[in-house]
Amino acid sequence: MEAAAKADGVTVPTSIDADSKKKVDALASADSANLDQAYLSTQLTAHQDAVKLFEQYSKSGPDGQLKNTAGKILPDLRMHLVRVQGLTSK
Repeated sequence: MEAAAKADGVTVPTSIDADSKKKVDALASADSANLDQAYLSTQLTAHQDAVKLFEQYSKSGPDGQLKNTAGKILPDLRMHLVRVQGLTSK
């Protein structure tokens, strides 16, 4: 993704955003009894967001390497989402 973004002149962030930092901090401070559920919940949301973003960009983004790469990665993201959904339903 980084190489595709660079080829298209898109700047890639070099640090984590504030919302993501809060989520990481919450996981780091979760007690062991709730860590698995908290992690799965975070992963479910992250994968849902990623699939939505990649779907939108692969359909509506400007033509270029980044759009093509988003389309190529999307099937793997969908598969990961299905797997996380399966884990959260147990």
